[in-house]
Amino acid sequence: MTKTKKTTRPKKTVLRSVDTTDVAVTDELTESLISDEERLEMISEAAYYRAEARGFKPGDHVKDWLEAEELVDKMLSESVKEARF
Repeated sequence: MTKTKKTTRPKKTVLRSVDTTDVAVTDELTESLISDEERLEMISEAAYYRAEARGFKPGDHVKDWLEAEELVDKMLSESVKEARF
């Protein structure tokens, strides 16, 4: 008597559509607009203009950078939101 191997069939995968209208803006969406290098360049330039506006007084370069980073990220986030509609 010959033994036969029982073959199993793979389970079916059910794909469902997902409503993404309420999905928060993510880094992945922002990255699709610009590269990391472009984002850093934008932050650097904005930080420079902040330092220039305060007369390049020493001691606030970290604050300049952090505020510039927040501004650039906000602008990018708004651009992504506008592009979605």
